Amino acid sequence: FDALAVKLMNKRPKPKPSANAVVRIALREVGCTESGTNTGTCVRKYQAVTWLGGTGWPWCAAFCCWVWKQAYGSIPRATAGAWHFTLNAGVRVSPENIRPGDCVSYRTGSGHINICVNPHPPGRPGYIETVGGNESNSVRHSYWPRYMIHSACRHPRSMGAVMESPVIDPNPPSDPNDTAYLPTEYDPQDFDQYVLEADNGS
Repeated sequence: FDALAVKLMNKRPKPKPSANAVVRIALREVGCTESGTNTGTCVRKYQAVTWLGGTGWPWCAAFCCWVWKQAYGSIPRATAGAWHFTLNAGVRVSPENIRPGDCVSYRTGSGHINICVNPHPPGRPGYIETVGGNESNSVRHSYWPRYMIHSACRHPRSMGAVMESPVIDPNPPSDPNDTAYLPTEYDPQDFDQYVLEADNGS
């Protein structure tokens, strides 16, 4: 009986990945801090998931790639650019339809991207609650204003779609000025101001 029970248990279907898993994994990473500039033990593990080799480059998109891979087992497109991620790495969704687990990019500097935790946080109208990498040199839990959203996307598996093995970007940039592919930066001073506004309830 015991052997049969173990065999049946092993045949039980594995739970499907969910957006809740994305949120849990992202929140567990809060507190990861750089050692040096755009590098460090946890930063390098995020960067290793993308097509861009080495370390020392802005890693907000790399963090999103890593979290999605942990939650879903694969990434539709392993990119290193914020806007390129939301436009190409998943199923695009409108800012009005953002859900927990979606990746959201913003119009700031050359772009920034993070993961939505709550699209309508209580007491913070006009903001979404997020977890993001490369925010003041760390993984941070914060709030971003909706008016800054550039685009957003959802992992195909969270929509019940069947996805093939992950795609490493087959066309890395030949032009170093191609900002659609390059790792992205944003102004930390601007970011701190957005967080200050949210904390003050503005």
